[in-house]
Amino acid sequence: MHSGALWVDGSNICHRVGRHTNQQNSRGYLGSSKTTNLASLIGMRFFPRTLIRQPTMARMAKATFGTVRVFGIIGRGIPFVAAGLAVFDLISIGKCAYEARNGR
Repeated sequence: MHSGALWVDGSNICHRVGRHTNQQNSRGYLGSSKTTNLASLIGMRFFPRTLIRQPTMARMAKATFGTVRVFGIIGRGIPFVAAGLAVFDLISIGKCAYEARNGR
């Protein structure tokens, strides 16, 4: 799901980007993405050690989002928040238009 997130090419910002399993000598992390989003990038640049340290919460975060970095979780949650806000906007606009049409 790519809606709602500002994606940044990882190789343009000097991050070690993903590689395929058959590329043994390539720089990068096995299975990582070639892109990151703006929230995750800001977190890596300015708050690199912001981690979830409580063991139970860290296990839940790792299982759900694949990371224990706070800004990584925020970055991965942005598309879902954007989808929720879009639904809210559509409902609000529809309600306003209905009330305007019916004179309320």
